[in-house]
Amino acid sequence: MDTQQRNAAIVADFLANHPGVRNVFYPGHTSHTAHDVHQAQARGGGAVLSFLANSATVAKSIAETSKMFRISMSFGSVTSTISIPARKSHASVPSELLESRSIPESLLRLSVGIEDADDLIADLKHSLTTRRAANALLPGRADRRQGF
Repeated sequence: MDTQQRNAAIVADFLANHPGVRNVFYPGHTSHTAHDVHQAQARGGGAVLSFLANSATVAKSIAETSKMFRISMSFGSVTSTISIPARKSHASVPSELLESRSIPESLLRLSVGIEDADDLIADLKHSLTTRRAANALLPGRADRRQGF
């Protein structure tokens, strides 16, 4: 678990600074809105984080091109997995309800495993810069919300 949490923090930092990512949600980071509550109830930031890609197309591209994060609906393994909740675990929920609950189609959820953190970052970097993802990069980062 220590390795997973350490890797998750590294991955969250990488994603937070990537121009193709709008927002990262990871309670292990001090700027997360529920960080203090999480720290009072847990030891470490956990291995699961979510982030918003620029669009549903980019999210799909990231999930499909990743080699290290295998697509899965369930988490809890020592290997890294990725999910698009709007297309998998929440697929039967109407899109209006998903959007109202802040589960847009561009949301990806990662469960970070014990693989080498540099390999995970390289894989995400590659997935975020594929042709489909690169064509939809955010024009600027000024509109980023703090939600890390």
